[in-house]
Amino acid sequence: MCTPSAALQLLQHQLTLQSSWEAWCRRNEQSIDTAVIRFERPIHNTLHNTICDARPRTAVIVYRRGATQHTEVLTRPSQTPVSVLALDAFEWLYRRAAEGLSRTSVFIDHSGVRNELIAVSGSFPCVRIVNLPTGVLQPMLISAGERLPEPAAPAVQPTVNPRKIAALAVGTDASKRYRHNGVGIGAVDAEGIVHTAWLPAITDINVGEVLAIALAVNQHHGRRLSIVTDSRVALKYLQLPLDDLYTHMDVIYAYRVVALQRALERTGSQVRWVPGHSGHALNEAAHRAAVAARRNAEFDVSEDVAAQMYRSIGDDVLRGDQLLMAG
Repeated sequence: MCTPSAALQLLQHQLTLQSSWEAWCRRNEQSIDTAVIRFERPIHNTLHNTICDARPRTAVIVYRRGATQHTEVLTRPSQTPVSVLALDAFEWLYRRAAEGLSRTSVFIDHSGVRNELIAVSGSFPCVRIVNLPTGVLQPMLISAGERLPEPAAPAVQPTVNPRKIAALAVGTDASKRYRHNGVGIGAVDAEGIVHTAWLPAITDINVGEVLAIALAVNQHHGRRLSIVTDSRVALKYLQLPLDDLYTHMDVIYAYRVVALQRALERTGSQVRWVPGHSGHALNEAAHRAAVAARRNAEFDVSEDVAAQMYRSIGDDVLRGDQLLMAG
C-alpha cells in the first residue's frame, strides 16, 4: 500500500480545512437571530358562540438573518385549530433554525402553545422561546400583524342588536403583591357570576386592570355591559390609539387593549370609574375575587376550595341584587 507523500497529506489537510471553513460560513449565513410567529384568530359569532369564518387559517413568521428580515406566510384549511397551526409554523421555523449556528430567540403569539414548548424546551436546543416580545421582537411582531389578512365580516349576523338589550352591570378589579410578579383578576356581574384568572407573567398592575375588563367582556359573549373599575389608568388606556399604547406596555398587550376597545364599541358597552373601597357592591366583590384568585394561585389552593370562595362572593352579590342592578 502506497503511503501518501508529505505534500499530498498537507494538501488533503488544507482541503479539509477549506471545506470546514466553507461549511462554517454557510451555516453562519443561515443562522436566524430572532423570530416571531403570529396567527390569524378565527372570527366568532358571539351570540351563538360559533366560528363563522370559512377562510383558510394564516400564520405569519418573521425572522432575521443578520440585518435582513424575512417573512414566511403559511396557510391551512379553515377548520384547522389555531394550536395546530402554531405547531406547524414552529416546526417550519425550527427546521431552518437548526441549519444555522446561533440559537434563535423566538416569540410565539399563542400563550398555550408557547408555555407547552417552554416546558419541553430541552427538546429544541436550537431555539430559545421567550415569554415577552421585548427589544427587536416588538417591531417584528407588528410587522407580522401587518401581513395577516383583514378580518372578514361574520357569515352569520346576530339576530339581536346587543345595543338594544339592557346592559348588565359588572365590576372588575386586579390584585398584585408588592415586588412580586403575577396578577389576579376578577369580574363579578349583577347576576352573581364570578370569573377569575391568574396571570403569572404580568408585572404591571395597570395592565392587569385592563385585562380584568377584557375578562368581563370575553366571558359575556357579546352582551352589552356596564362595567365599573377603580383604575383611572385602565380607563386612560381604553381611550388611547395603538401607537400611544406602545409607550405604556409591551406590544402584545397593546394589541389586546385595541381588541378590547373594538369589542366594547361593537356591543355598546361602557366602562366607568368608581372610587376603590368606597362601598360600591360590585367593585368590592370584584376586589375580593381578584385577591382570592391571586392568593389561591400563590398558595396552591385546591380547585374545590377556590370554587367555594367564588360561590360565596356570588351569593353575597345576589343578596343585594336590586341595589346592584340599579348600580
